[in-house]
Amino acid sequence: MKQLLILIFLLCSNLIYAQQLTVSITGSPDSGLHILYLGSGLRYFAQEKIYTLDSKGKASVINDLTSPAMIRLANNGKSSLVFLEPGKNLEIFIGKTDGKRSFKAKGANAAGIELLQKISHPFYQQKAAQYYKTDSSITAIKKAIASDIIDEIKPFDSLLRIREIDPDFYKYIRTNVDYYYASVLATVVFSQYHLTTLDKSHPRYKAKLRADYEAEWPKIYEKYPLNASAMVFPDFYYYAFDYTTWYHLMYRAQKEGRYNEAFNAENRFNKTYNGFAENFSGTMLEYLQARYIHDEAMQKEYEPQLLELYDRFLKSYPKSPYKRYLSPLIEDIHHFQHAASQSLHTDQELLANVDTFDELAARFKDKLVYVDIWATWCGPCKAEFEYNPGLHEFLKAKQIEMLYISMDKPEADQQWKQMIRYYDLRGKHIRTSDSLRQDLMNKFWDGKSYSIPRYLIVKDGKVIEANALRPADKDKLYQQIRKYL
Repeated sequence: MKQLLILIFLLCSNLIYAQQLTVSITGSPDSGLHILYLGSGLRYFAQEKIYTLDSKGKASVINDLTSPAMIRLANNGKSSLVFLEPGKNLEIFIGKTDGKRSFKAKGANAAGIELLQKISHPFYQQKAAQYYKTDSSITAIKKAIASDIIDEIKPFDSLLRIREIDPDFYKYIRTNVDYYYASVLATVVFSQYHLTTLDKSHPRYKAKLRADYEAEWPKIYEKYPLNASAMVFPDFYYYAFDYTTWYHLMYRAQKEGRYNEAFNAENRFNKTYNGFAENFSGTMLEYLQARYIHDEAMQKEYEPQLLELYDRFLKSYPKSPYKRYLSPLIEDIHHFQHAASQSLHTDQELLANVDTFDELAARFKDKLVYVDIWATWCGPCKAEFEYNPGLHEFLKAKQIEMLYISMDKPEADQQWKQMIRYYDLRGKHIRTSDSLRQDLMNKFWDGKSYSIPRYLIVKDGKVIEANALRPADKDKLYQQIRKYL
């Protein structure tokens, strides 16, 4: 009996003092704490876990990690990166000081975690554009990047010397910074190589890649190889994707005489999927191929080629842990392909093209029209379709016309028609010609580019709301439209 009591006491003691992550947030109207594990493999696909802050704004999470991980904490639209190690306690305090967001840490690597909040890495392709100028030599760009790396790492060097952070944390930070800037430098090079693949009539076409850029490209991958240790880098997938496509399947293949077919809408899926297999193996290959299918499916363009890739993936990895994250997306593609095979509804009319928006609007004389400018590749555009049933019901009751203007180019014509059927877009439809697209850009944007989704209200052929509310605004949108009835 005495031994049993001792055992119970020890178990209770272990539960009380179990290693945990404790987060305290003050001054936030949001009681939800979102935790997302970043890094390689399964954790990328893992659904975020949501915890409820107690009345004091506190939540405790058992630290059951078996390896170090970077974690993103999110609350009220703001997020923080935190490094958590197995078997360590960590407390995070988020609040406001003098009206500004404050962040404090207590526990393992606290000083380093606080310092981490001051590092901001934009998407690596955006960062690459900051270093390149027309006359930039690769030596000058590398010098600028090296200077930025020193600025970021130097404070962590100091913390490591005085043992405020441990070697594992420092290694994690150093790997992330090094690989981030390696991907930035590789992007600078392949963005210039891309110009050599353009049609010779293109104004930015270049006959060949500069010699200093070409010589540097393989050195980047030699110095920062695509191995398992690199998978802690959050953007590792993109680094591997660029290596596989731009470097291996395009540049190297062309240089070695293997470049016999350019990427196109039909073959790019198989070429990329197979390209991963030519360069990787084992669990890394499984991750990259799963991630490729996942990222492409997340674009919601519902290409049938992804169904074929998924079948191939299952044959190679019948027990893959990634199946549960891929299968819902694959089911969506099956549903899309079925719906796309049906005939257009009587309420779905395709209009003949015109050269200008004024010509198009003139077709709706004496009518009130709600206009949705979208494209098949536009994720936010398609997200708004969720609210269409209520919108269509309102417009029909008020005898208001619905016009969808697709900014897609001719090569997307079939997909445009399929999405009309799949999303059940009731109303009139037109896909822009080059002239109509340019006229829209001139009329509603700067003439050089455009941003969608965008919504208009047109009455008697004239634009009366150039920035109308979107379907997600529901009652506010309906009230806006009512003003013009």
